[in-house]
Amino acid sequence: MVTNFWPTLHPPINTSSTENLVRRPELARRHGFWSFLARSPLVPFALFAGISCIFTVVFFASWLSKQILHCPAWASNCTVPRRTQEITDNIGTVQGISTVVYSIGLAAIAYAAHAFSESALWPLLYRQNFTLNQMDIYLKASGGSIASSPAAVFTIRNLNSGLILFATINITLLPLAGAPLMGRVFNQQNQSSVFESLYERPGGMIGPIFIQRNPPGVMLERAAAWYTSWAWNMSTEPMGDQRSWILDRKTLSERGNFSANAVRLQQEISCTGWKARPKKWKNGILTFNTRMNNPENGRSEGDQHSTAVKVRNKDKLAVRADDYVFESPTKTRATVVFAAINGSIVGGDTTTTEGFGKQITSIACQITIEFVDDILTVGVAPDTARAQLGSVAQLRNSKSLNELALWFAISPVGNGASVFGTMPMYDAPWGEIPLRFTSTNEGLNKGWEMEKIRHFISVSIGATALRASTSPDANPVTMRSSAHTLKLDPNRPLLLLVLPVLILINAAFLVLWNARLYRQTKIPCYQQAKLSEILTFSQSNDLREAAESAWRSEGAKNKLDSLGVRYWYDEGAWALHTVNARSKGQKKSRRQSLAGYELVDRNV
Repeated sequence: MVTNFWPTLHPPINTSSTENLVRRPELARRHGFWSFLARSPLVPFALFAGISCIFTVVFFASWLSKQILHCPAWASNCTVPRRTQEITDNIGTVQGISTVVYSIGLAAIAYAAHAFSESALWPLLYRQNFTLNQMDIYLKASGGSIASSPAAVFTIRNLNSGLILFATINITLLPLAGAPLMGRVFNQQNQSSVFESLYERPGGMIGPIFIQRNPPGVMLERAAAWYTSWAWNMSTEPMGDQRSWILDRKTLSERGNFSANAVRLQQEISCTGWKARPKKWKNGILTFNTRMNNPENGRSEGDQHSTAVKVRNKDKLAVRADDYVFESPTKTRATVVFAAINGSIVGGDTTTTEGFGKQITSIACQITIEFVDDILTVGVAPDTARAQLGSVAQLRNSKSLNELALWFAISPVGNGASVFGTMPMYDAPWGEIPLRFTSTNEGLNKGWEMEKIRHFISVSIGATALRASTSPDANPVTMRSSAHTLKLDPNRPLLLLVLPVLILINAAFLVLWNARLYRQTKIPCYQQAKLSEILTFSQSNDLREAAESAWRSEGAKNKLDSLGVRYWYDEGAWALHTVNARSKGQKKSRRQSLAGYELVDRNV
């Protein structure tokens, strides 16, 4: 029974108009998908070339994203290679060339994918009729024409054509996103990188000891300069959150994130109301007694303080040190009095002196400073060994660390300006901290709050710490920090794989869907819709008659655009037929099982 099956079902081959049709089931596999690729070598070649271009660009962008394009001026171990520097100097041209190569890769992959949407024409023509104009629009759309894609949507008649056109239009439009995506990949951003640098540790600190006298002696002029620039908003305090560390915060503020061992000023500030008792008032000068000369502090006779200090009769905030105690070798507590002349301090005690005519509101703040070794971490520090940027053992002073700590405790006094030989005074702030009073500026003296005075003390101590840290030691240390520099984002080059992957997904869908359609329709040959193939399958009698009629009728050729055609098996061959040529016998022939029919080359 099997022996007689094929001769019964298949008549002899007609080699006149369908000599490329072979009824031989043993040749069926030669003209499936793999045979299609073998007969269309440009498709796999374009696919290979496109993928090669894509991976070339991805590898180059990935390599470039790992390069340091700009070295910070302070980095000691950073150099940009000459080749990388040339790329950086011509980054626009490099991006343009990369975009061209990437676009060629996308276009090549899209070309290969469009071959599968083109090959879907035959099973679609089997399932639905197309006019020749619709067929032309579909072929243009399947060739990547953007203008034809919207018109091709109107040829959709069923789910098959809808899905195929959806994938086809995706393949056409996806390469257009290549240039913007490349721009995003090559957009330089601040990226965190680890650098080494040299840091000069604090060395000289503050040489002389603090002595409160009339007129005032040595003041912290460098610290006062920092403080003044912050108070007048001429500059911003560097690393304000780390003001309690003896570090060159101005230098370190440029070095990004790091972790280091350093000296921290452990502070305690407590303020209460204070009853001012002027010793005398004469010629606009107030005199106050102090308790600065404490025998327990071990000062020599030449280093003693004045027993009384003078304050000018100005409506300002006057500051003076009242006493201090050395609590341990590294810890000092001082009492600083803040007196608002003819002003007010919330929470302060007010005194009215007979004959003076002005009220004085005062508070006394006990300021305790202790040097402690600690670990400073700024931001997300790199996972490296911590640098030794300072230690209590490295601090130096002409006397002892107690005396050094005293400078920090009386910072509001040391950072002030003495006018006409009296104690420093401050104006009410414009911004966050009071303004140093000199003979050239006038301000207000109201609205003082205890919390703002505490903040004033903290910022003033920070200015003193910055001044002390800018006297470098002779032996700089190497530190590693994570800082921002302009470079490519190393995560973005992988975005370049998104578009080709999406195109390949649509191509894979077309391959699978075409295989399903070819299997269901029993069309024997998986093939493209080249001009030669369309011409071959246009040799049915009814289509030839329509073409000949249009050819012989001058001015009537355009009528062929509206001629409906279908693709089916009839009269021993697969061919295009006009829709009107279908007969009952042809409908029956269409439903006939055609397993084993394949289109092959004429020389097979």
